[in-house]
Amino acid sequence: MSDSDTELDLLDVEHVVHAIGDHELKTSPLVTKDANTAVSNSFSQRGLLGTVISVHAKGLPPTTNDPRIYLNLDAPASGLVCGVQGSGKSHTVSCILESSLIGHRQIGTLPAPLGAVVFHFDEENGDRPCEAAYLSQLDGGKGRGVGEVVVLVSPSNLKARKRVYSDLKFVQVEALRIAEADLNATRMLSMMGADNLETMPLYMHSILSILRETGSEGFKYQNFKKRLQGQEFNKAQGAMLQLRIALLDSFLQGKGPDIKSFFKPSRLVIVDVSDPFVEPTTAAILFDICLGLFIEWKSNTGKLIVLDEAHKYLTNSDANRFTRSICSIIRQQRHLAARVVVSTQEPTVVPASVLDLLSWIICHRFSSPGWVKHLKSHVCAEEDIDMTEPSVYDWGHRVMTLRTGEALLYSPASLFASNNDEIDTLCTGYAIIKTRSRLTSDGGGSLLATEALLGPASQSKKVPVTHSIVKATSGRFIPYNSPSTSLARTRKSPADAGIIVGPSYDSDSQIACPRTPTTSRGQSSDLNVNEVAKMPMGPSAPLNDTDEDPTESITTETLSLANSVGISYDMLVRAMNDLASIGFSQPDMVTISIQLTKYEPPVYIRNIKQYLRQAEAAGVIKLSGEGSELTATLDTQFRSQTSTLTAAAPSSGSSSSSAAGPTPPSTCNSSQSNLPPVMAALLVVMEEVATKQKEPILLSVLSSALMKHKDGDFKASGYKRFGDLAQDAHERGIAILAGSTGKRTLQVK
Repeated sequence: MSDSDTELDLLDVEHVVHAIGDHELKTSPLVTKDANTAVSNSFSQRGLLGTVISVHAKGLPPTTNDPRIYLNLDAPASGLVCGVQGSGKSHTVSCILESSLIGHRQIGTLPAPLGAVVFHFDEENGDRPCEAAYLSQLDGGKGRGVGEVVVLVSPSNLKARKRVYSDLKFVQVEALRIAEADLNATRMLSMMGADNLETMPLYMHSILSILRETGSEGFKYQNFKKRLQGQEFNKAQGAMLQLRIALLDSFLQGKGPDIKSFFKPSRLVIVDVSDPFVEPTTAAILFDICLGLFIEWKSNTGKLIVLDEAHKYLTNSDANRFTRSICSIIRQQRHLAARVVVSTQEPTVVPASVLDLLSWIICHRFSSPGWVKHLKSHVCAEEDIDMTEPSVYDWGHRVMTLRTGEALLYSPASLFASNNDEIDTLCTGYAIIKTRSRLTSDGGGSLLATEALLGPASQSKKVPVTHSIVKATSGRFIPYNSPSTSLARTRKSPADAGIIVGPSYDSDSQIACPRTPTTSRGQSSDLNVNEVAKMPMGPSAPLNDTDEDPTESITTETLSLANSVGISYDMLVRAMNDLASIGFSQPDMVTISIQLTKYEPPVYIRNIKQYLRQAEAAGVIKLSGEGSELTATLDTQFRSQTSTLTAAAPSSGSSSSSAAGPTPPSTCNSSQSNLPPVMAALLVVMEEVATKQKEPILLSVLSSALMKHKDGDFKASGYKRFGDLAQDAHERGIAILAGSTGKRTLQVK
């Protein structure tokens, strides 16, 4: 073999054009379920991000067979999450944190949890906790979420911030302490405000000279202060330096562990410097020091850095030291095992040097042409390349029409299944995705003016309520109704969880006009009388002939169970009676859950099994079966021939059969001409898929196939989820719905 032949050993002469190599595969930032299956589940550490609604890229099918899409948590990657308030931006960031810190089979696989730090600063709303802190507890507050959540706050504002986080029982609040040994010349320059040599004040050159002199012997803070006192500065310069030194001293003095001792895999550390005496520039300086210490921390798994609401402290300038630090970390992310997530309402604050290095961009809804223009200048989308397309602004148009929770994903290196059953990258295309639900509590709910109609979570002025038992044959029992908002989750349940109200009915309305509300406790409350007056009334138990108050048989423990669910058992009684009237005397969990969503307003329950268990403990229902086969039977004392929740007094001549209730679905196999278009389309799709496979069809497969049909938009037909459409088909008797959650199937009857 000649010398020239040995050179071939180092060359990939069998390279296939466009084939994805092992390195590209391992470092892909996101991967769909289809692509992961195609590569034999190569991504052992992945976190469920959400579902793919549609794909817009050359060479890739418009939809996926399996809608799931994952974050590759094994390889370092950085991204931007942007969008206006209320579009789902913070929810997406929380899902990323969940997947990186919580090992739970519902959200992926995580054999090696990351260590995470979140930088938070808020000078306008300093009385609110960082939303990431709600990851400490599971949804509804029933248990711990992320194993450990530590919030580090400004020492001068420690007591105030402890009060802010006091409702989050699994959160540990500590003072932010920096050890003198962790200070160096670079961090001192940052603290002194010496970001840019060209605009540096003249007296700062004296500080630079001191730092150079101390560099050879090693930086020591006390020596630096002594040398600084030997310099001559005018009053203005001296005052400015004293302010900087005093601020740094406040983070160095006092007892307690320093910041580096808090970094740990699977632990979330939130650096919250919200303080009346800290302005955005100072916040960025403190973040820069903490960021450097986090990067120095030795981790065997990986590090996740989140800039929360970055527009409040990040500047669109490469001269800013914190910006340069972020950019440097992203450039070296593979060597530092670091992942950076920038969350902001305003993408224009993100410097071009950072945008150009990002692995992915998730855009939730916004309508600013300036934002579209800014992102377009750093995103190479297909519509910008193909000038023959008539709609060159399609990318921006789609962003403006996204619904809450939906987002546009741009990630050139992410893996999708191609048309020829192989894998390919998203490249210059993009995908529309929807973020998954969270396991943990949501601290970013919107507070609406009509919240007062739902319960005592409103912000309106509170009128004290007098407490005493009222015996009234027309009385109705109304458990505490806690809306699913962040405010409701952060407040404790009021003492008057159960309200006894004697209503007088308006014959033209289903809303009762209550007398003064009273409770069975002898304590005052901050419950708003106006809120109770506007709550829909309905019996959870009929009063008997002995004038015995039914509420006395319901214990305080039972009330607390009802409070934790967030709705009363009245709606469950109504749903069970309505289902019994159409032949479902012993419905399963799914049937009950779907029935509850059919009322106005609809009732949604995240943990239906827990809710039914609590209802059984309260004596409302009896359960039988286990797991997905769990069924419920309404207790005899609550049964009625028609819906029992019609609060309006019956007018003369009216019969009880006119009570409000659902229209019983047809139990016969109707012809397709009498079916809604989407139901007829479902039958057609089911028959087409059934010809290719004999076994029952998974709902995920049917959903993707139905969306390709011209009448397949089930959301436009009033169904919130595809599962609702499948349940309706089951109730109509035209299909058989079976299986447990995640493996539910539908088969033509």
